[in-house]
Amino acid sequence: MDKVVLLVRNAAKNDFGGAETYQTSIATLLKDSGYTPIIVSRSQKLLTYTKGKSLRSIRGWWWSKQNWSGIQVVLVPFYIVWQVVLTVWYINLIIRTHASVLHIQSKDDFIAGTLAGRIMGKKVIWTDHMDLRYILRNISKPFRNPVGKFVFWSARFTNHIILISDNEHRLVTSHFKNRDDLKRQIVIIKNGVIDQKHEYPDKAKPNELFTYCIASRIVSNKGIGEAIEAFVKLESRIGGGKVQLAIYGDGDERDKFQKQAEPYNSIHFFGYQTDTLEKINDSDVFMLPSYQEGLSIALLEAMMLGKVIIASNVDSNPELIIDHETGLLVHPRDATALADAMQTMYEDEALRHHLKQQARQFYEKGFNLSTSIVERIIPLYEN
Repeated sequence: MDKVVLLVRNAAKNDFGGAETYQTSIATLLKDSGYTPIIVSRSQKLLTYTKGKSLRSIRGWWWSKQNWSGIQVVLVPFYIVWQVVLTVWYINLIIRTHASVLHIQSKDDFIAGTLAGRIMGKKVIWTDHMDLRYILRNISKPFRNPVGKFVFWSARFTNHIILISDNEHRLVTSHFKNRDDLKRQIVIIKNGVIDQKHEYPDKAKPNELFTYCIASRIVSNKGIGEAIEAFVKLESRIGGGKVQLAIYGDGDERDKFQKQAEPYNSIHFFGYQTDTLEKINDSDVFMLPSYQEGLSIALLEAMMLGKVIIASNVDSNPELIIDHETGLLVHPRDATALADAMQTMYEDEALRHHLKQQARQFYEKGFNLSTSIVERIIPLYEN
């Protein structure tokens, strides 16, 4: 029988981004390597996306209540009961699927999935998609963040904790003072994406509008408001009818930003897309003006496609974007700086050509997920 790996990822109802599509990418590569991957999630978007990739999935359990701070700390006993029930569910799932590895990538499952895995004598591996830095806040303070304390306690039962960037390693390990045993479980395996460049060749675009593209959750901390403001500034400088801003994705604040962009005919919202890569590839410039980021899958996808990139200088972005080499970096929350970068990209064809080449080469050197799976992740499953 093939080795069965449960890839566990849950998220809020409207959240669907790189941390979710990562599950299908890793599942595809594990399947090619002789494993039987099963994606476990309550996210209907992820389950639908998984089905479209002809991968196996199981609908899991997830409690939408995630805030247990402040006065709501008195409800923590209910959370403990929930974790006990979820642990029993995971034990049953392991028995039914004959799983040998639980690869867990979301908060509640860090606790219940880990306990179930260790009770059943299975390998337990976490991958942190920029969650642990927040989950572990204030865990050293009495009566603060009880859920974070449970997660921290559960960490001792893992075999490995995968952190996706140098920046995440710095932030997460700051919570592990005097815990060398936990630090030894940590492995840095930077995010990657499957090389699909051959499926998305460069296209000639004669007489078409110069297109700036955003593909992300439509929420404030992705810098959507600043991108709209910057685009309006750009059009006022170069004139209308020359450029457009295409925004792909969904989120809780979509209506808010559509209202902001309503007066401008050259800003378009396209909603959730089943093939985001095609949309990114059709654009001239990919933008990620977010306030915070892990090692962004969307950014890596744009680099894999060899696109011109503008990104905010936050968190892990500088590990990918070297200013004026693999893209342009701008200050977050600064619409004027973003408009300046957008204008530079519109006017400087030679720089665009240089950045496209360098971005693709940088991806090839260390961010091909196929290589990471074979050389870094599968050895963790087996050793």
